[in-house]
Amino acid sequence: MIAREFENNYMKTYQKFSYPMLKYIFYIVNDWDVCKDILQDTFLKLYEKRIELDPEGSTTFTFLCRVSRNTAFDYIKKLNYEYKNYIKMHYDEVCEGRSFYDDVEDIYIEGEVVSTLHDTINTFPEVEKEVLIRNIFHNQSISEISAANEMSKYMIRQIMKKFTYHVITSLRSYFIEDME
Repeated sequence: MIAREFENNYMKTYQKFSYPMLKYIFYIVNDWDVCKDILQDTFLKLYEKRIELDPEGSTTFTFLCRVSRNTAFDYIKKLNYEYKNYIKMHYDEVCEGRSFYDDVEDIYIEGEVVSTLHDTINTFPEVEKEVLIRNIFHNQSISEISAANEMSKYMIRQIMKKFTYHVITSLRSYFIEDME
């Protein structure tokens, strides 16, 4: 009998105050769909906690407005929290995404530089390539290269200068932007 009376009072209260509460909640959140959800959450919360509602009581509407207002504020706080997290996540993705593109661009440029360097070295005759390989990769001195290739030290220096000039000339376009 008590359960039936509780449900009757609950239904009467809902029928009497649901529309005025909807208008009140709309004033807070400015979205009818959200208002309906908050109204439903408010009444559901009160029903689950078995809070007695008197449809004819003078403070019932005030109490319902207070509960629905708090539920609406909780909803707004939740939205703000989610929005801040979304912005942070979006910012992190943009930063990570930008570094990804920077990395890809750097790898592309490094590949271009290596390819250009390879092409530049291949323009030299075999004898001059051997001088370069001995100097650069085997760390041989000019005297050691001169003895091994039966060339003068002057000639080896000239090959190294010629190589340096060609490398700088061919790679200048990749690094000139960095200098400006």
